Amino acid sequence: MSDLANALGAHPFLAGLSDVHLAEIAACASDVRFTSGQVVAKEGRPADATYILRKGRVALKAGPHVVETVEDDEVLGWSWLFDGVWHVDAVAVGEVDAIRLDGALLDAAMHRDATLGHALSRRILLLVHRRLERARLRSLDVFGVAR
Repeated sequence: MSDLANALGAHPFLAGLSDVHLAEIAACASDVRFTSGQVVAKEGRPADATYILRKGRVALKAGPHVVETVEDDEVLGWSWLFDGVWHVDAVAVGEVDAIRLDGALLDAAMHRDATLGHALSRRILLLVHRRLERARLRSLDVFGVAR
């Protein structure tokens, strides 16, 4: 397996996938780095990638307000799978090392291999579920509703 496939397999998001599937995902992947303040994604622009953060933090912003921060070992971006548009700005907070998964290539791989498609869809839906749960808890904190 390639170094990138090994790195992907070690990440919690993709842990447990077969070597074959990790190799398919690695074919869609590249290492990327962002400097502090660099824009990773811009609201309203085409969403074409998922970023698997290895190290660093990315602030998700709605206008001037940070609504969430994505950190080490978390995943950013899945809109390419749904409507293809970023819904927030994403800005690096300090240095960020990540693996970029090309959305179009990954989507094609998911269509070619239904088992891979199912496995990744479940993982992405779990990310969406967790992000929505965190948003719900934040709204409870803001509005002072008892949990």
